[in-house]
Amino acid sequence: FPFLQKHILLIFSHFQFLEPGETIGFAWPPTGAQIHTVTAGDITRCAPSGVFDSLGKIRGNFTFTFNTVGTYGYYCAPHCSVGT
Repeated sequence: FPFLQKHILLIFSHFQFLEPGETIGFAWPPTGAQIHTVTAGDITRCAPSGVFDSLGKIRGNFTFTFNTVGTYGYYCAPHCSVGT
């Protein structure tokens, strides 16, 4: 599966089209020093939807399998107020 790693000024900017049942992964750099999340929700209000949340990570990977067709916004919870 593809790992999304495009990160611009703490604002994730990427669209990925998937079929139901496909898994997508997010990778943190091996030298990370700050906690980040991949949190599904309303990125304009920093409001989680509960669909998925990687919880706080400094390093490692997070994967999620999309079983329902839809559009999913996501953000980094600790940095959401920086921008969308």
